Amino acid sequence: MLEYVLSFVIGAVVLAVCLWVGMTITSVKGTFYGLLVTVIAAALVGLIPVVGEYITVAVLFAGINQFTDAEFWPDAVLMVVVSWIIYLLLMLFVVSALV
Repeated sequence: MLEYVLSFVIGAVVLAVCLWVGMTITSVKGTFYGLLVTVIAAALVGLIPVVGEYITVAVLFAGINQFTDAEFWPDAVLMVVVSWIIYLLLMLFVVSALV
């Protein structure tokens, strides 16, 4: 049980850091705390069976809209795309280092 909680927390912090990097690349103003709250809320909603994956995206954009000065298009969308690319590259690096 502790492993699941620890992996959830580490994944949320890593994704929040990636969102923060995406926020700085796209010149959006906001706080890391707001991004961390957004990522944790989106991850918790993502645990809902069947529809959680779809609602997660809406929660993520709503949190970005709430805690930053980003407009939905193009700021928030670009910020999420850049952060997901960074997250993917980071996970590929970690997996390749473990193999």
